[in-house]
Amino acid sequence: MNIDIKGNEEIYDQECAAPGAYKRVLENVRRAYQSGVHVEITTLLIPRIHDKIINQLVNDIEGISRDIVWHISAYFPQYRSSAPPTSAQRVREVAAMIRNRGFRYVYTGNI
Repeated sequence: MNIDIKGNEEIYDQECAAPGAYKRVLENVRRAYQSGVHVEITTLLIPRIHDKIINQLVNDIEGISRDIVWHISAYFPQYRSSAPPTSAQRVREVAAMIRNRGFRYVYTGNI
C-alpha cells in the first residue's frame, strides 16, 4: 500500500482544504503497518513548503517505524503553481537526511 503524505497539519488545512486530515493519514499509516501490511509512503518535496516541515514529517513517521519505505519525489510546477521546481540535489539531500535518521528504505524519484 502506498500512502501519499502531502505535508503536516498546516499543509492539509491550508493547501489541501482538508482540516484534520494529517492525523488521519498518519493513523492510517500506523494501522496498516501494525497490521502487517507492506506500507510505502510518498512525499512530493515542494520548495519553500516542505523545507520548513520536513523534520516534523520525519519525526512523525519515525514514531511509527523507520522500516517504512519512503519515496521522496521532486516537484515540477504545473498550471497555476508558483513554487519553483525541486532540484535533484535537494531531493538527494533530504533523502540522505532521512537515511541519517535511521530510515533504511528511502528512495528518490522524479529527478
